[in-house]
Amino acid sequence: MRFKRGQSVEIALKEEGFQGSYYAGIVLTRLQDNDYIVEYKTLVNDEETRLLRDVINGVDIRPVPPEIKVSSFGLCEKADAYDNDGWWSGTVTGRKGVMYNVYFEGCREEIAYPLFRLRLHQEWKGGKWVVGDSEMV
Repeated sequence: MRFKRGQSVEIALKEEGFQGSYYAGIVLTRLQDNDYIVEYKTLVNDEETRLLRDVINGVDIRPVPPEIKVSSFGLCEKADAYDNDGWWSGTVTGRKGVMYNVYFEGCREEIAYPLFRLRLHQEWKGGKWVVGDSEMV
């Protein structure tokens, strides 16, 4: 997929400790070989003077997923939790009151989140958003 200048996207970070996370960004320009210069919306440079910019290969970029309103999550349901300025993919392992426990395989941690910090997990496959076994445009 080709992304356009100014398009809001999510960028997969593949560095150790960041697997399974996506960070909001905007495409600044397209380079050769399917590379893009992106500017993150929540991450800053080492000096903390401006938003972080980076060259990212297109395979690590996806459009922003459509918002799907959910009123609750079930046990073993895949969810993304907003934490540390990005979205992290995990599995709901329980609920206590208004808090949902989410287990993250990559770091083997379980953390509790309120519903407003969770979203239904979606995968970008073949140019379509996939939730479970159903596809969306």
